[in-house]
Amino acid sequence: MSSNGAVALGSYEAGVLAQIYADVAALNQHSGEQVVGIDAIAGASAGAVTGALLAQAIATSASSDWLTGRLLKAWVEDLNADTLLGKTDNASHSLFDPTAFDVIAPEVLMSDDEVRSACAGREVPTVALWIALTNVGGIPYTIPVSNGEVIASLYADYEPFLIEKGIPHRAPPIESLKSDAPDTGMPLSWKEVELAVITSGAFPFAFKNRILERDLDNYPDAVRPADGSAKVKFNYTDGGVMNNNPLGRAIDAASFQEKLSGHRGPRTFLIIEPDPSTAQQAQANLAKVKNTLDPNGMPPLQLGASLINAYFNEAMYRDLATATKTNQRLQALNDTLQALALPDEEADAIRKAVGMDYKKVIEIDRIPGVARLHPLAGSFAGHFGGFFDRRYRVHDFAVGCLEARNWFKRWYPGADGLKPVLESKLAEGVSPATVDPGGFGGIDDKALGHTKDKVADRVESLVEHALKAGGLLGLLERPLLALGRHVVREELNRVMK
Repeated sequence: MSSNGAVALGSYEAGVLAQIYADVAALNQHSGEQVVGIDAIAGASAGAVTGALLAQAIATSASSDWLTGRLLKAWVEDLNADTLLGKTDNASHSLFDPTAFDVIAPEVLMSDDEVRSACAGREVPTVALWIALTNVGGIPYTIPVSNGEVIASLYADYEPFLIEKGIPHRAPPIESLKSDAPDTGMPLSWKEVELAVITSGAFPFAFKNRILERDLDNYPDAVRPADGSAKVKFNYTDGGVMNNNPLGRAIDAASFQEKLSGHRGPRTFLIIEPDPSTAQQAQANLAKVKNTLDPNGMPPLQLGASLINAYFNEAMYRDLATATKTNQRLQALNDTLQALALPDEEADAIRKAVGMDYKKVIEIDRIPGVARLHPLAGSFAGHFGGFFDRRYRVHDFAVGCLEARNWFKRWYPGADGLKPVLESKLAEGVSPATVDPGGFGGIDDKALGHTKDKVADRVESLVEHALKAGGLLGLLERPLLALGRHVVREELNRVMK
């Protein structure tokens, strides 16, 4: 399972995971045996938060009510504009309060003691949780060429956790799949998982970056510091920057599980994509391109914004494109080997020679399974919109539940024992039919005014700290800050209306 970065649309992802977990549990209970399981999860940004909660629920065989309650607490109740904006006394490095996730994460994830208690005397599943991270400085490594080597840097990083008997372990590098018996890695505290989750969700500028220590022994061909040490600390930020749709990490996690267990049965890789693009949007974007065709070139700011958009969109679907191409090549290889009617040993040797010995054609599905008639309620303001109104988060959680149930019934036709969709239990009667996603216009004026004030306070504080750090205050302090306040207030009134 791959869960994307989605900012406030994490409430949608939370609804999807809550419903799937409940449906899988109900189906297995009705069947009297495990007919469906989830054993590999990859998450980036918001998807790391929801993915870690799902992994902990699986690893402790928690009830579906427990997981639903924790997901609702995190994404509907606790993560809101007031919590995220916090106070202004810590606004020197980020727009949002950097302590928000520090407070929420330990409240929704079980502690080590709680996990041990939940697992005591029970057989619990093993689950792989791979969390996408972005290394800001980059880990230098070598690439051999015919006359030496090239030095490159790795920025798209990840934290691999294999959770066995409720205890997270830092799994060895994926390259260890080539050994006969990769071990489960070093045992850790759930605090380590918590830190990785918080770091993966640290959206640049909105939240402060975090510092993580890396063991360069886990990075093949990494360049060591001058002192030769293997343990090096780096700045890390949102995993969605480099890998917003971490399907490749999910495939690696599943491969690791299969190598450990020896089981390579039927498997579906599920992508959760809260705000998928449509053909109509693609056509509209192509039409917009015409407006940028100027013989004199694009204005610098417009070019910069377009490059950022290009980078994020290219990074988002890189894993999916790679997986699809690998499927096509592997299918062609299998068809060719079958036509040649080679002995199994020779066919396996060829697969190994071309790097396909641990690969198989995979099935990839997506939620939502069909095009949506209306956008999610919290999709405005760059997907931050849901933080401004609880109704929007409830709405999107409910849509997630409904779309997950629709997918599950199509994926497993005739599934018996399923209970009423979770959406029907949500408080206050708010459902997808009762919320019109009208952006800022649908928010109470008083509440919106309060939020504008808090945003302005934090932006002003952020600017003040930046000016002080650059030595630009002094005699110009009062006029610069006054001008900044005016610009911020005017811009907020223009955007948030």
